[in-house]
Amino acid sequence: HLLSNFEHFLTRVTSQITEANQEKKEMESALKRKAATHDDEIQRLYEEMELQIKNEKDKIVLQDYERFLSRSKDLELQLSSKEKEPDQLFQKQRRLECQCQELHSEQHVTKNENVKLKQTNDELARELDHVSQELILTQEQLSLIQEQSTRLHEEKE
Repeated sequence: HLLSNFEHFLTRVTSQITEANQEKKEMESALKRKAATHDDEIQRLYEEMELQIKNEKDKIVLQDYERFLSRSKDLELQLSSKEKEPDQLFQKQRRLECQCQELHSEQHVTKNENVKLKQTNDELARELDHVSQELILTQEQLSLIQEQSTRLHEEKE
């Protein structure tokens, strides 16, 4: 009867160790998936941001180039027909200054967005470090339980 109880006890302990190992593997797998998903999402967001910045810059350059061509043509026509009036030059200068200020403002907004994305990235990295530390602690606790179980098993034998 005592041997039967001991065998039952060993079976339970073995089963619990197996379950603990399985839980550990599942937790490690889930953490790896979460880390991979996190890295993929950050990479996707970074690439998306880079693409948006590039598209916006290309668009601005193209618009500026088209404006430049258009203005150049207008200036040539005006020069051939009459002398420019000082007022017209002043107005054009003001428009160019406004455009320059708008471009500067857009650059400032983009810079702020980059700072926010870096902060988000840093927060996610800290969160990942925290989860990694929790996993290490869990692994250490599991190792301790396994050692205790092994000692118990050896003492029973």
